[in-house]
Order: sequence, then C-alpha cells, then structure tokens
Amino acid sequence: DYPVCLGRRAAFFPYFVHTCWLSVYAILIFVSIGEEGYFGLVPIFGLGNIFMVPVGTCASMLFAPPLVSRSYPFKVGPSAILFPIVGFLLVVGSYILLRRLIGPSLASVMPLVLSAYELLGTALVCRVFTREFVVQKEVREGYLGTNQGLVVSMAICNLHAMAERG
Repeated sequence: DYPVCLGRRAAFFPYFVHTCWLSVYAILIFVSIGEEGYFGLVPIFGLGNIFMVPVGTCASMLFAPPLVSRSYPFKVGPSAILFPIVGFLLVVGSYILLRRLIGPSLASVMPLVLSAYELLGTALVCRVFTREFVVQKEVREGYLGTNQGLVVSMAICNLHAMAERG
C-alpha cells in the first residue's frame, strides 16, 4: 500500500502547485496598495513567482515522488523554471526603465532583445538538461519510465510564451 500512497500523493502534486500558484496571483490582483491602486502586471508576476518558490519547495517535499538523484532536480529545476521567470522580469524591467530614458523608439529593438532572451534561455535549458540527464547514465536509469523531456519542453514553451508577452 505504501507505493500506492506515494503514487496518489505524486499525482496530487501538480494540482496542488497550480492551485497555489493561481491563488497567489488572485490574491495579488486584488491587494490594494493605497492610493496608487493595485499592482501592475509585472509586479504581480514577479511577486507571485517569488512567493511560489518556498511554497513549491515545501509542496515538493510533501507530495512529489522521492528523488532518484539529488543533483539532477537542483540543477535542472532552476534553469527550467527560474531562468525564464527571472530573465523575463529583467528584460521587462530594463525595458521599462530604458523606455523612460530613451523614449518610445526603444520598442524597435524589443523583437531582437526578446528573441535573444528566448534563444539564450532555450540554449541554457537544453545544455543543463543534456549535461545532467542525457549524459548521466545513473540518472537516466533512475528516471526510466518517466518523461523527463517534458521538463525541457515546458521550459522552452515558457520561454517562448514570455517572449511573446514581452
């Protein structure tokens, strides 16, 4: 019964994390910050992700299946999750600051900047995944039967979506 219980907990994990993520975003959308009104899209996105780091870590300790390799998730996770988020915040934040200094003509270089962000992020995610999963035989064998390629696919989709949003 113990493996069945672990399987049920692992199946519950993505639903729990996404429910927490949506709840954090919903709370931040409705939080009033005085006379200024409400947070904008970029602060909501940034704060939501900052709040979700400890929540996601705690949830993974409670619900996620046991780790096969200690180094694999701690190296692939940040490149697949944190880089797209932090990179997007840096690109958008610097655009907002530079637009005030340079003016609206800065928008003409945004497609190039966002394309570079997407390509560099994709290269980073693929490089880390190849180094930590594809090359490491014991890690591959440990996660046999799981679709670890989804991690890379989701990170690339996330990078593309954020580049499109920017």
